[in-house]
Amino acid sequence: MNHDFTSLHDASLFYADSGATVRAKQVLAEEANKVFGATIAEREHRYVNACRRLGDFIDADISGREVMDTLNTAGELNGMTQQERSDAIARAIEESNRRDRAQPKKMNNAPQVAIPPDDTADDEDAFPSFLPPPPPVPVGVFPDLIQSIIQDAASAFSVPLEVPVCAMLSLSSATIGRARGLMIKGNWKPCANMYLCLVGKSGSGKSPCTNAMLDAINDVEAEYYKEWLDANADYENETLRYKETLKAYTKGKIDDPGPAPERPKLKQVFVEDVTTEALRTVLRDNPRGAMWYRDEISGLLLDLDKYSGEKGSTKNRLMTLYDCGAWKTNRADNGKDTYIRNACLSIFGGIQPKKLAEAFCKSDAESGFLPRFMFIRFVQTGPQLFSEADFKHLPDLTEIARSFLSLKLSENGSTQYIGVSKEAKQIYVQWHDRIATESWMGSADDEDSVLSKLRDQCLRLCLIIHLLEAVAGQHDDFSLVSLDTMKKAIVLADWFREHQQQAWSLIGHGRKKAVEAEPLERRVALAILDLQAEIQNGQLPVSRVVEQVNIGSNIAIDGRVIGRSWKKLGISKSRDPKKRSIVVGRNTICRLMTITTG
Repeated sequence: MNHDFTSLHDASLFYADSGATVRAKQVLAEEANKVFGATIAEREHRYVNACRRLGDFIDADISGREVMDTLNTAGELNGMTQQERSDAIARAIEESNRRDRAQPKKMNNAPQVAIPPDDTADDEDAFPSFLPPPPPVPVGVFPDLIQSIIQDAASAFSVPLEVPVCAMLSLSSATIGRARGLMIKGNWKPCANMYLCLVGKSGSGKSPCTNAMLDAINDVEAEYYKEWLDANADYENETLRYKETLKAYTKGKIDDPGPAPERPKLKQVFVEDVTTEALRTVLRDNPRGAMWYRDEISGLLLDLDKYSGEKGSTKNRLMTLYDCGAWKTNRADNGKDTYIRNACLSIFGGIQPKKLAEAFCKSDAESGFLPRFMFIRFVQTGPQLFSEADFKHLPDLTEIARSFLSLKLSENGSTQYIGVSKEAKQIYVQWHDRIATESWMGSADDEDSVLSKLRDQCLRLCLIIHLLEAVAGQHDDFSLVSLDTMKKAIVLADWFREHQQQAWSLIGHGRKKAVEAEPLERRVALAILDLQAEIQNGQLPVSRVVEQVNIGSNIAIDGRVIGRSWKKLGISKSRDPKKRSIVVGRNTICRLMTITTG
């Protein structure tokens, strides 16, 4: 790696900065270089140390935004994820609070600070841990046609890009199923099925968008069902005739009644309201696999084992289906015995952030059930205003779905595998080993579980991108996966990693549970950070915050509404009744940065 943050100090010589400011920029550059040059084992410690000096930087009249942008750049270049950087900031605040309680600050000849510590700094748990914004969507990893579909859907339904991206991946996962796999080595050959979950608040427009995109397979489902109805009608007529044949046979009128008619199988792409027993039949009759879709996935999870009475058995079964493993059942009624050599399932649905901890328990993380789910968190950054745009890409989506459904298993019912070019495998192995090293170097147990599954999920994403490129006419579906395609899959996998960390923080098992900031709360936080230069002795006028929040807004936001937002952020009004101000200390600035830093 080649980067030098000392240019920050050099650049400051062109400005009329005070000596304190120049020195602070010098220290900032030194700390950023330490973060950038740290080993995997050291980098979090270096980042925390740099963040602990954040108050000194701000005291010297450096913009807090400049400080965090610099440290974030250094951390990101060294491979730290957004969530890891956010956690480091929170840890720095906690360590500073403990230090302040244990050892009061001594007076010295340093200049008086503009932003004092918070009055409430003694209580580490006084405020919730807010999540940062979701990471930017790397929509460029998809072919041009797919990018156009995603952007069209986001515009037509006024939703963040994360929603159509997740719907596109789920549609691809369901329609490819087990027909194709990616062979990275002899015994590691993942298929395209995935367990995907959109994490967002109710009423955010998720359902209209995903339903419109999944409508591409509803026409196929209708055709399959019509074919089954016709075949079933023929089956019932043949069954009646066969009964008459059996009567003739029992009376000795014929020598051989022949085989009984075979009940037709219903082809399906997805199921919604289904029991575990019914799901077994679906996967038996659909060897390519199927998708279990529920608009609210918490209902799916909470209903598991509702009728079987065997708590936990269905979750164990779902872990097997994720890996396209065998499904074997034996019942007292021999007619219900089943053996499916490779049962393949995809899952897709949404969940509200507050429902995550209810739907997934601590044992789900320990058993490996939770890490199999790939979460995509989305946040509406403003009101969902009316849009004149229409979704015009349904015909393209339908064509993509039919193309994937036309992919065949081999003659013996096995998955057909796609190879990987030497260059693509080499870059994947480098990424894989970096992730494995991070896990081994002391990550938390839950992070270790996420990273373990992420290595496999990257290959599933690579397979989907490769086949989307084939549909777009870029290459044949059986051509070797290229270096460029693998690079795109790694970018997408790293993006998913950030979402995984944020979703697991919402669940909170084994760590302090995080909460989502409302869009207006995030806007208020940004306004306060933009007004740092106007903070005097820890006071910021309320009127300036209201003005700043309303800059660029088409809708005037009332000051009382803004006041409720800053209270939720742990910000209080001044105790001086003559001043209409809010109290903003160094710890407050740090907390606001964790909310707004992307």
